Amino acid sequence: MSDITINERIYAEEPVIAGVKVRPYNHHVKLKMARILRWLDLDDADKNEEILFAFIYLIAAPIERVAINTLNRNAYLVDKDAFLETLTSEDLRAAAEWFIEVTNLERETQIEVEPKPGLASSKETPPPNSSSRRRSRA
Repeated sequence: MSDITINERIYAEEPVIAGVKVRPYNHHVKLKMARILRWLDLDDADKNEEILFAFIYLIAAPIERVAINTLNRNAYLVDKDAFLETLTSEDLRAAAEWFIEVTNLERETQIEVEPKPGLASSKETPPPNSSSRRRSRA
C-alpha cells in the first residue's frame, strides 16, 4: 500500500472525472448499486464490470440524471451507457482507481464487535442497556 495513513485516506479529496469532482461513495450510492444489481440479475462474470460501471455512473454522472434514471431499469441502462461513452480512458482509469481505493478503505475501517466470551453460558447479568435484560423484566 502507500505511506498515507488511514485517516488521511478517509479525508482524501475525491477525484475529478469528466471535468467534475465526483460525489463521495456513501450509503446512498451503495443502496442504489444494490437496487441496480437486483434489476440486472447478472452472473458473477458480468457482475464485477457492472458494479464498476454503476459506481462510476452514480458518483460522476450529473446528479439530476442519476436521480431520475435510477428510478427505472431501462432509463438507467440507456443513460449509464450514454454517460460512460462520454468518458475518456483516463477518466475510466481514475474512476476504477477511486473505486478500488474506497472499497479497500471501507474494508480496512470496518469494526466487528464480538460478544463477550462465555456470557451466554455464565451466570453473569447482561448490562442494563441490553435488550435481553429489558425483556426479562417485562
